Amino acid sequence: MFPSAYKRRAAYTVLALLFVGAFAFQSVISARAVHAIWSEIRQFRLERITSWTLELFVHILARLASLLLGFYVAGVRIWDRRAWLLLAILVSFSLNVDGADRHDEVMHWASFLKHPALVWRSFGVYTFPFWLALFAIYFPERAEWERRHPWWKWLILLPALALSCSMAVLRIAANETGSPPSRDCSRCSRRIFNRVLVHYFRLFPDCSVAESHFSPKSR
Repeated sequence: MFPSAYKRRAAYTVLALLFVGAFAFQSVISARAVHAIWSEIRQFRLERITSWTLELFVHILARLASLLLGFYVAGVRIWDRRAWLLLAILVSFSLNVDGADRHDEVMHWASFLKHPALVWRSFGVYTFPFWLALFAIYFPERAEWERRHPWWKWLILLPALALSCSMAVLRIAANETGSPPSRDCSRCSRRIFNRVLVHYFRLFPDCSVAESHFSPKSR
């Protein structure tokens, strides 16, 4: 059954709003990166060419390419959850910064938009592993163990999501107040989050092995 025209318009409206927001944010970040590179190029130094090239690729080209790919796939396959998961991964990747505990450059903006921009980037940075884990479950096809026990994944993913959100909030607080304790808590939370992910990737392969061992086909 094809979705109604209303649902289709709603889905494309959400996608369009995300597109405008993501590219508006990236355009400002890219403009600042280009300005910084141009300021250094005027005082040309041969040993800085590699650094300029790397900064151009990492901070501009790779992020714009990620956004274009993600929104293209989501637009073509608007009802495919895997397309939306890929979009979430690529948008999150485009928001990554050089060290999540560092003072975010958006706080230097003169506009009040720096506050929603900080929220957008902080949640994007810290939810990247969550989207990646979900994508691994559903791509290219839904995992067999997940079909049989769909609640298993939430035993790990719900605590991971809670940690992601708490780390994003701590990062926002650290940038808004410049409080060193908030940054220490963020580092501690990140270490806990990394341990959760390690157990996640250990648990799920073991579940797959258990399913294949105890399934009727294996007997």
